Amino acid sequence: MTKLGGKGLKDVGKSIEINIIDQKTKFEGSIECGCDIRIDGNFKGTLDVKGTLVLGKTGEIDGTVTAQNAIIYGVLSGNLKVDENLSIGEKGQVKGDLVSKNLEIQKGAKIQAKIKTNFATPKVETSKKNLVINK
Repeated sequence: MTKLGGKGLKDVGKSIEINIIDQKTKFEGSIECGCDIRIDGNFKGTLDVKGTLVLGKTGEIDGTVTAQNAIIYGVLSGNLKVDENLSIGEKGQVKGDLVSKNLEIQKGAKIQAKIKTNFATPKVETSKKNLVINK
């Protein structure tokens, strides 16, 4: 786990905790994470994140993921449930079932999924660059 803090951060005096699986790492199993996590390597299994999941451009996940928030730039195969905000970047790829309160899909993202917003009826906003689905 990496702790970042100090000058230059918005909340001076507070530390930010984040777990990192770098691009040279492959992990199979189960992770319960009480803070944010960034995955740039390969993960196969079950991932439960109480903070934000960032799946980097070189990252791959094959499994079941739950998170408070998620930002997907890499490849995710499996089921993803996000309690708040899900953003799929322009090179992000998702295959499986997606459940999220808010969903942003950037132009160029590849999605082969059943998408469900599990809260109120979503409001859909579109622009030339992004498709945004919000409560």
